[in-house]
Amino acid sequence: MFSVLDRSSTRLPSAALASAKRELLRMGEITASMYSPLMDLLKDGNFEEIARVKKIDQQVNRKHAEIKFFIAELNGGELSEKEIRQGIELTLFCANIEHIGDIISKNVLSLAKKRAHKKLQFSSEGWSELCNLHARVGANLQLALNVLVSGDIKDAQKLIKEKEEIRQLERDSHYQHLGRLRGKHIDSAETSNMHLEIVRAFKEINSLLVSASYPILTDGGLLLKSRLANAPTQN
Repeated sequence: MFSVLDRSSTRLPSAALASAKRELLRMGEITASMYSPLMDLLKDGNFEEIARVKKIDQQVNRKHAEIKFFIAELNGGELSEKEIRQGIELTLFCANIEHIGDIISKNVLSLAKKRAHKKLQFSSEGWSELCNLHARVGANLQLALNVLVSGDIKDAQKLIKEKEEIRQLERDSHYQHLGRLRGKHIDSAETSNMHLEIVRAFKEINSLLVSASYPILTDGGLLLKSRLANAPTQN
């Protein structure tokens, strides 16, 4: 599998960390290729395509191991405090991207297979909610990768803000879903647990992505302000 890790750069920490970041970006793009088709897989239940996407998680896992050990090799050399912190931050975000691959593979794709086997149908309203949430989280995945590369403070702040907005979408979807159940909408009753599990999976994926913004906002002294801005108000 193609890798951009430059092992000849391990004696030059700044170059090596840049190499690790490029490889992490590639890992994120591979994970995005797993995430993008999820709604089609949930809708169509194509077992061959589900298996193909699930197999991509093996690539994500290998990338995670390679990046983790590459950065660990650097820690055996002479690193500045800033370089040590950057290595830790890259390692943590790498673990989050790997976890996203696991959520897709073990949770969402399993639900896609279950829906297809049982021939379950989502209500039109419930399906619309899932599509909307999927699109928002997908946009945040791309935003997180952009933040990783650019270190742009405004994009990092936007990513933090999106965390609360996705939480609100989850709450709205939950209440609307319960309303459909109370109305004895048969499609919602049959797919109730599945709907809620998919919503939780998308929310968890989004929360893992937001971690890309923490180092940038911390360095700028803005992380506490961003968290306070997103804190719920007390009545």
